[in-house]
Amino acid sequence: VSQLEVELYGFREKLSPAEGGLGRYQHCVNAINLIWPDTIWNPWLTRQLESLCEYQWVSWTGCAASGKTYASSLYAMVWWLSNPTKSSVMLASTTAKMIRKRAWANIQQLHRASREKFPGNLVDSKTTLQSTKGDDKAAIFAVAVLDGATSKAVANIQGIHSERVLCIID
Repeated sequence: VSQLEVELYGFREKLSPAEGGLGRYQHCVNAINLIWPDTIWNPWLTRQLESLCEYQWVSWTGCAASGKTYASSLYAMVWWLSNPTKSSVMLASTTAKMIRKRAWANIQQLHRASREKFPGNLVDSKTTLQSTKGDDKAAIFAVAVLDGATSKAVANIQGIHSERVLCIID
């Protein structure tokens, strides 16, 4: 078992020190440092990742360029990687153009920059990172949610029945 597998397991199972782990946040940090050793840590990134690791529902406000989209994309990659064949991550933004500029650009960059060979099949034309080629369910994928099109947005989200589901709205 590799160190990365240990960290991803501890992250996924939320192993506390009492259970022989380091806590979800520390396992997340360790996994990030193994996969993306050039990550630049700052107080905002630290607090954002801590909140994602500790709470089921998270909402942030903040100034532009404070790293909100990057932190959520980074977390999504670790969360998905901890069990990719049983996980679906949906990234939502206002339009297809904006999702490509925001979260999907981060997913692409993180996929390319990973030190470890990042698993999965990146299909840019579908804004999807599949766990297995052709599998759009166990994947990280982007969805556009236009203003006033609530019924279409709900239709895009319905039908995701993976064992693990993470939704990030930017």
